[in-house]
Amino acid sequence: MIRARLLPVALALLLLPSFASAKESQTWSFRGQVPGDWIVSGMTAAATPNGVRLSATQQGTFAHENDAPFPIETVSLTLTSPQATEAIFVWQESGTDNFVQFPFLIPGQATEQRLDLNLAPFPQWEPRTERLGLVFRPGANILLQGIEVTRWGFFDKLASTWNSFLTFEQFTAYSINFLWGPLLGFNPIWVEQLLGNQPPIARSANGYFYALLAIAAAFVVVAARLRQLSRRRALSAFLVFCLAAWVVYDLRMGLEIFRYALTDHETYITTQPGQRQFRNWLTFTELSDATKELTRGKERFAFLTDYNSPFMIAMRYQTYPVLPMDESVGMSGIDTWAVFERSGAAVLPDGRLAINGAPVSPPGRVVRQFGERSFIFQATP
Repeated sequence: MIRARLLPVALALLLLPSFASAKESQTWSFRGQVPGDWIVSGMTAAATPNGVRLSATQQGTFAHENDAPFPIETVSLTLTSPQATEAIFVWQESGTDNFVQFPFLIPGQATEQRLDLNLAPFPQWEPRTERLGLVFRPGANILLQGIEVTRWGFFDKLASTWNSFLTFEQFTAYSINFLWGPLLGFNPIWVEQLLGNQPPIARSANGYFYALLAIAAAFVVVAARLRQLSRRRALSAFLVFCLAAWVVYDLRMGLEIFRYALTDHETYITTQPGQRQFRNWLTFTELSDATKELTRGKERFAFLTDYNSPFMIAMRYQTYPVLPMDESVGMSGIDTWAVFERSGAAVLPDGRLAINGAPVSPPGRVVRQFGERSFIFQATP
């Protein structure tokens, strides 16, 4: 008969083997060579000292027989792509000739970058798949330096679980009514990408919380049945466990709310004017206040942004009765341009404001700057 106090130890020993292995990784390097066991179809592959140059005039595939001696959890690509490119990571479904697809976007960047694909959360993923590879769209021009596959060790997973539990989401519009609560990820890449999607690709800590309560209840019932604890002590032990779990949860959620206030204090209240950022609205609050001041008495001004909603509506409310106009209505008769997080916006050497190199204003100057991509431009009288 197992003594009640040994039950947690027995449970830990039962679960330990699934986590106890160390981190394992394998890298396929393409610097200076294209290994013969990588199959290229539908595109060209040229070996260079810095990696394999993959050029696709049609949909192309770069595939490989999986020889990793461990179950794969994450895949990391080291590459260079001058322009943003859509790509697909694929793997063969066991017992069939079908391939499962995992689409992702390669950001355009002239320098080398690393992209991490966290496959562990998806039930379709097969860690010991026989074949895996990459599919590129027509027009792709990629310099691929290497591919690393990883299986994370016990302590990596343990630390990631704790770090994800203490990862707080940013205050957003829906936070007034709804919070995701504690989320769990079980490897470092999972934690890094925890809140990168809506809804988050993560496991709710609530399920594990209730599971622990069920285990605790079962433990005290067994202990009482084995007469290791009296019913009164067993019930007291369970209630103490519930109280401790509740306190941990309450502290965790309290810290998240406190973090909202601390972030506002650090990024807005105590920050110098012109650099203040208010939550996910970035510098819009300061920009709209300054625009209202500079356009007072005018009929309209231009408002240029990559994010028309909800910022155009907010700008109309803020500057009424002066009306903000977007690029679709023309810029004639306008002498003020409010630019908020607009890609491709720049002042040309001749003093004109341009979007992607095309002038949209007469010569003028930037009168207020708000961060790197937000400013107010006024034409010279």
